[in-house]
Amino acid sequence: MEHQLFFAASPKPNAVSIIGNTDESIYVIVDGDQIVTANTRLRMRLTKSATINGKLMLKNTPVFGFISFQPNRALIEIENIKHHPTKLKAFDLSDGSEGIYVQNNFRAEATTEVLDDIIGDINIPTVPQVGGISKVLRRNNRNVKVTVLNNYKLILKPKL
Repeated sequence: MEHQLFFAASPKPNAVSIIGNTDESIYVIVDGDQIVTANTRLRMRLTKSATINGKLMLKNTPVFGFISFQPNRALIEIENIKHHPTKLKAFDLSDGSEGIYVQNNFRAEATTEVLDDIIGDINIPTVPQVGGISKVLRRNNRNVKVTVLNNYKLILKPKL
Protein backbone atom coordinates (compact mmCIF):
# COMPACT_ATOMS: atom_id res chain seq x y z
CA MET A 1 0.00 0.00 0.00
CA GLU A 2 2.82 2.44 0.88
CA HIS A 3 4.43 1.67 -2.45
CA GLN A 4 1.24 2.59 -4.32
CA LEU A 5 0.78 5.79 -2.31
CA PHE A 6 4.38 6.82 -3.04
CA PHE A 7 3.83 6.60 -6.80
CA ALA A 8 0.31 8.04 -6.63
CA ALA A 9 1.56 11.27 -5.04
CA SER A 10 2.63 13.87 -7.57
CA PRO A 11 3.54 17.05 -5.73
CA LYS A 12 3.73 20.11 -7.94
CA PRO A 13 5.98 23.05 -7.16
CA ASN A 14 4.18 26.23 -6.27
CA ALA A 15 4.93 28.42 -9.29
CA VAL A 16 3.63 31.54 -7.53
CA SER A 17 6.24 31.25 -4.77
CA ILE A 18 9.01 30.72 -7.37
CA ILE A 19 7.99 33.86 -9.24
CA GLY A 20 7.42 35.86 -6.05
CA ASN A 21 10.89 35.07 -4.68
CA THR A 22 12.77 35.69 -7.93
CA ASP A 23 13.91 39.01 -9.35
CA GLU A 24 11.82 40.13 -12.33
CA SER A 25 14.90 40.62 -14.55
CA ILE A 26 18.19 38.81 -14.02
CA TYR A 27 21.09 40.00 -16.16
CA VAL A 28 23.59 37.50 -17.55
CA ILE A 29 26.27 37.38 -20.23
CA VAL A 30 27.54 34.45 -22.26
CA ASP A 31 30.78 33.15 -20.74
CA GLY A 32 33.16 32.68 -23.69
CA ASP A 33 32.55 31.97 -27.39
CA GLN A 34 30.50 28.76 -27.65
CA ILE A 35 29.17 26.60 -30.46
CA VAL A 36 25.82 25.12 -29.45
CA THR A 37 23.43 22.62 -31.01
CA ALA A 38 19.94 21.49 -29.97
CA ASN A 39 19.79 20.10 -26.41
CA THR A 40 23.30 21.26 -25.50
CA ARG A 41 24.04 23.70 -22.73
CA LEU A 42 25.10 27.32 -22.90
CA ARG A 43 27.37 28.63 -20.15
CA MET A 44 26.52 32.12 -18.85
CA ARG A 45 27.26 34.13 -15.71
CA LEU A 46 25.42 36.75 -13.67
CA THR A 47 26.49 40.36 -14.25
CA LYS A 48 24.80 41.50 -11.01
CA SER A 49 23.81 39.74 -7.81
CA ALA A 50 20.23 38.47 -8.00
CA THR A 51 17.60 36.76 -5.85
CA ILE A 52 16.45 33.50 -7.42
CA ASN A 53 13.83 31.40 -5.60
CA GLY A 54 14.58 33.28 -2.37
CA LYS A 55 18.35 32.62 -2.57
CA LEU A 56 20.88 35.38 -3.18
CA MET A 57 23.15 34.50 -6.10
CA LEU A 58 26.28 36.61 -6.30
CA LYS A 59 27.71 38.39 -9.34
CA ASN A 60 29.65 36.02 -11.68
CA THR A 61 27.70 32.94 -10.50
CA PRO A 62 27.73 30.43 -13.38
CA VAL A 63 24.37 29.76 -15.04
CA PHE A 64 23.72 26.94 -17.51
CA GLY A 65 20.84 26.95 -19.96
CA PHE A 66 19.71 24.33 -22.45
CA ILE A 67 19.24 25.19 -26.14
CA SER A 68 16.34 24.49 -28.48
CA PHE A 69 15.67 26.04 -31.86
CA GLN A 70 12.83 27.86 -33.60
CA PRO A 71 13.15 29.65 -36.96
CA ASN A 72 15.75 32.43 -36.48
CA ARG A 73 15.83 31.96 -32.67
CA ALA A 74 17.90 29.87 -30.27
CA LEU A 75 15.73 29.43 -27.15
CA ILE A 76 17.34 28.97 -23.73
CA GLU A 77 15.74 27.48 -20.60
CA ILE A 78 17.38 27.39 -17.17
CA GLU A 79 16.25 24.61 -14.83
CA ASN A 80 18.60 25.16 -11.89
CA ILE A 81 21.33 27.46 -10.65
CA LYS A 82 23.95 26.10 -8.25
CA HIS A 83 21.74 23.04 -7.61
CA HIS A 84 18.71 25.19 -6.71
CA PRO A 85 15.71 24.37 -8.95
CA THR A 86 14.25 27.25 -10.92
CA LYS A 87 12.29 27.93 -14.09
CA LEU A 88 13.77 30.74 -16.14
CA LYS A 89 13.76 31.72 -19.82
CA ALA A 90 16.40 33.84 -21.53
CA PHE A 91 15.49 36.95 -23.53
CA ASP A 92 17.74 38.82 -25.95
CA LEU A 93 18.73 42.17 -24.43
CA SER A 94 18.97 43.86 -27.85
CA ASP A 95 15.45 43.08 -29.12
CA GLY A 96 13.62 41.89 -25.98
CA SER A 97 12.32 38.70 -27.62
CA GLU A 98 12.69 35.23 -26.17
CA GLY A 99 15.96 33.50 -27.03
CA ILE A 100 18.88 34.68 -29.13
CA TYR A 101 18.31 36.07 -32.60
CA VAL A 102 20.18 33.93 -35.12
CA GLN A 103 20.82 35.52 -38.49
CA ASN A 104 20.64 32.31 -40.50
CA ASN A 105 17.96 30.87 -42.71
CA PHE A 106 16.36 28.47 -40.25
CA ARG A 107 13.21 28.58 -42.34
CA ALA A 108 14.86 25.99 -44.59
CA GLU A 109 15.70 23.88 -41.53
CA ALA A 110 12.12 24.12 -40.26
CA THR A 111 10.84 23.12 -43.71
CA THR A 112 13.18 20.13 -43.63
CA GLU A 113 11.81 19.16 -40.23
CA VAL A 114 8.23 19.31 -41.53
CA LEU A 115 9.22 17.23 -44.56
CA ASP A 116 10.88 14.74 -42.22
CA ASP A 117 7.60 14.37 -40.30
CA ILE A 118 5.62 13.93 -43.54
CA ILE A 119 8.06 11.35 -44.91
CA GLY A 120 7.99 9.52 -41.58
CA ASP A 121 4.23 9.14 -42.01
CA ILE A 122 4.57 7.65 -45.50
CA ASN A 123 4.60 3.89 -45.38
CA ILE A 124 4.94 2.44 -48.89
CA PRO A 125 6.61 -0.99 -48.81
CA THR A 126 7.61 -0.87 -52.50
CA VAL A 127 9.54 2.42 -52.16
CA PRO A 128 12.65 1.81 -50.02
CA GLN A 129 14.19 5.21 -50.94
CA VAL A 130 11.81 7.04 -48.56
CA GLY A 131 13.68 5.64 -45.54
CA GLY A 132 16.98 6.90 -46.95
CA ILE A 133 15.60 10.38 -47.56
CA SER A 134 14.20 10.44 -44.04
CA LYS A 135 17.63 9.56 -42.59
CA VAL A 136 19.31 12.36 -44.55
CA LEU A 137 16.72 14.90 -43.34
CA ARG A 138 17.04 13.79 -39.71
CA ARG A 139 20.82 14.00 -39.90
CA ASN A 140 20.54 17.52 -41.33
CA ASN A 141 18.30 18.69 -38.45
CA ARG A 142 20.74 17.42 -35.83
CA ASN A 143 23.60 19.35 -37.40
CA VAL A 144 22.21 22.85 -36.81
CA LYS A 145 24.99 24.74 -35.01
CA VAL A 146 25.06 28.30 -33.72
CA THR A 147 28.06 30.24 -32.47
CA VAL A 148 27.21 32.45 -29.50
CA LEU A 149 29.82 35.13 -28.86
CA ASN A 150 31.51 35.96 -25.56
CA ASN A 151 29.76 38.65 -23.45
CA TYR A 152 26.46 38.39 -25.41
CA LYS A 153 23.91 40.01 -23.07
CA LEU A 154 20.69 38.28 -22.02
CA ILE A 155 17.93 38.83 -19.48
CA LEU A 156 16.52 35.88 -17.54
CA LYS A 157 12.86 36.05 -16.53
CA PRO A 158 10.69 33.62 -14.57
CA LYS A 159 8.91 31.10 -16.79
CA LEU A 160 5.14 31.38 -16.33
